[in-house]
Amino acid sequence: MKCISRFLFVGLIWATPLKAADRSESLFDLLKQRDQEPSCAQLDQMGFIASDFRLVVKKTQPPWAAMRAAQCLVQLHGPSSMGLMSDWLTDLDSLGLAVLVMRNLDGMSPDLALRLAKVAKEGPYRAQAQRRLALSNHRQVAALFEKKP
Repeated sequence: MKCISRFLFVGLIWATPLKAADRSESLFDLLKQRDQEPSCAQLDQMGFIASDFRLVVKKTQPPWAAMRAAQCLVQLHGPSSMGLMSDWLTDLDSLGLAVLVMRNLDGMSPDLALRLAKVAKEGPYRAQAQRRLALSNHRQVAALFEKKP
């Protein structure tokens, strides 16, 4: 019941336009819940946009809120977040976010998946990329990581 009332509260907030900072704070409040957080699809239906998720990804505490925001950003706004995902794949302080991107490549368009796989192959997490992406459902991504004799 707590989760449902939280959704209703956020839904009521949307009756009046919110500033970006207020929207991202509302999103953060939803994502920092320990157990009954809404799905990415539910958040999308509530009207949260890519910039809201990007602001929450920058939060450090609690760590699961940023990871949930990143997951939704990848799932809902992948093509428009290519640059940010590329940064995660090359930033030495973003292993968790890089792994999240690699785990989600099979759900992306083949073109986007291949572009990100190329970034991963050249980045600091190439060993993790080799293990994960050699088994990709995207043939071109898997071929990129195929071991040559």
